[in-house]
Amino acid sequence: MALTKDTPRDYGAELETRMEPRVAANTRIYNGAFLGVVVGTGHVRGLVALDVFAGVAMEPCDNVGGAAAAKRVKAATRGQLRKISVTGVTDATSIGAAVYASDDGTLTTTSTNMTRIGKVYDWVSGAICDVAFDVAATA
Repeated sequence: MALTKDTPRDYGAELETRMEPRVAANTRIYNGAFLGVVVGTGHVRGLVALDVFAGVAMEPCDNVGGAAAAKRVKAATRGQLRKISVTGVTDATSIGAAVYASDDGTLTTTSTNMTRIGKVYDWVSGAICDVAFDVAATA
């Protein structure tokens, strides 16, 4: 389900924050949102299925009413999302499975019409797992 509030993530020990991409016009990005590139502009927004993955927002950014590129958002580009729900994960046999986003807050193992963000790194229980993500590897 798309985010409607800040949802800080547990990133574990290793995390790279190498981007501060420009935010699309009239856009609100929540802390913890998966970010996607708006085709044709290069600006980011809360991810929409089939966007190019641009990282995970490490802080909120309110550009509602603002012009494109008026603000930037701090984004983690590579790391691990710990203890996060991924639809389609049921047990340890999911380790290594590709993980996709359908919006700025929803992860799944289903690839059809989705955006790849990484893979299952470790299984915790049920649909809860650790996900390794990497902007460069999914571009």
